[in-house]
Amino acid sequence: MAWCSKVAPTTDVDKAAAQFFQRLNAAQYDLIYNDASEPFKSQNTKAAVQDNLVQIVGKGRVQNHVRISMTFSTENNAQVALPIYNVEQEQLTSDFTLKFIDDHGEWKLLGFAVRPHGRPQ
Repeated sequence: MAWCSKVAPTTDVDKAAAQFFQRLNAAQYDLIYNDASEPFKSQNTKAAVQDNLVQIVGKGRVQNHVRISMTFSTENNAQVALPIYNVEQEQLTSDFTLKFIDDHGEWKLLGFAVRPHGRPQ
């Protein structure tokens, strides 16, 4: 039924990111993992993702996140968003790259990476 397929609005990327950061602060790691895209889950175990998220939260709660750039591409015939956020935590400021894939009209997590700035704030 290609004629009724939904496309995720690009304006919803920041909403998906805000939800990710809220869940990160609330230590809802299972929810982050369970709501992620199938390709993400097939490449990452729940335990490994939880360990990575726990390490990130070890630098403090996310105090603020501001998008500094965003690009879009296509992977396997699906729209992919790659927003980068400047994230302030209690002990650190980082560039936080999130990767979302359009899964039937909803942005789902496809990956994330954190690059700490030179020195803690």
